[in-house]
Parts: sequence; structure tokens; C-alpha cells
Amino acid sequence: MSEGGRICPICDMVTDEGVCPNDSVPTVDRQMLDKRWEDRLKPGMMIANRFRVEGFLGGGSMGGVYHCTQVNMQRPVALKTLKQEFMSDSKMLKRFYLEARAASRLDHPNIVRVYDF
Repeated sequence: MSEGGRICPICDMVTDEGVCPNDSVPTVDRQMLDKRWEDRLKPGMMIANRFRVEGFLGGGSMGGVYHCTQVNMQRPVALKTLKQEFMSDSKMLKRFYLEARAASRLDHPNIVRVYDF
């Protein structure tokens, strides 16, 4: 295995390549995985004047998830965010949109419901 500076978010292969040869997805800079997501959004911050951040739940190579409250409904929600460096990557942004759209069409008691995007 290579001691490269990038990692595949699907198979965890370490490489120097920009695209995983196994999964054909963009690889992620390994240093990005060390960044602390919990430092991005702080409790009490308001997102889009509708969601109040309560705390950090977890993060990965593409983004972070925060426990929030949808203020007008007083409903607890999970808010998924995309890392800033992916906001200018049209393929990653499209992938994020498609994931949200696909998840919003699912309806089952054991699946997270998507309320907004």
C-alpha cells in the first residue's frame, strides 16, 4: 500500500492519485480528515435564520453533521454540511444535491426524513 497523501472515501485506499482507481471517486487529502468539525459551527449559532446549532454529532471526509433545532417548529433535526472546499467542486456539489434528493424520497420509520435542503 502506498504512503500517499490522499485516501478514497469509499474503500479507504491510501494513494497519491486524485481519483481512486478502484471506485472512480475523487480522493480526499488525508490532512482534511484531521480537521475538527466540532470547531466549525458553535452551539447557539443560527443557520439560515431557521436552525439553531445545539452541538456537533460527527464528521467525515465530505462534511459534518450537527444537532440543531428547527426554531419555528421546535423540532430537533440533524443538519448535514458540506466542507467549504467542496462547494466549488461541481461534481461533489452535485453528489451532495443528489444524495439529499434521493434521501428525501424515502419514507420509512427507520430512515431519517429529509425536511429541507
